[in-house]
Amino acid sequence: MGLRIGKGEKLEDILASTKAVAEGVATSKSAYALAQKLGVDAPIIEGIYRVVHGGESAEKVTLEVMSRELKPEIPAEVHAAAGGAE
Repeated sequence: MGLRIGKGEKLEDILASTKAVAEGVATSKSAYALAQKLGVDAPIIEGIYRVVHGGESAEKVTLEVMSRELKPEIPAEVHAAAGGAE
């Protein structure tokens, strides 16, 4: 399924043309909903959701995610409390 989505096919068309289980479709929706509920910044999950369920271009979304400004994944105080170097 991922290759076909990447080539620009619509999710509905892929699901209609295959008997195989489309792993990740339901999970991507659930992961996105959970991230939204918790207020978590999850750009990769959001990107997957936008491509799979929103029909956006995989190339466009990948470029956006990979072009984001770099920032720490966790606050410095959490990193330090876990024994990480500052």
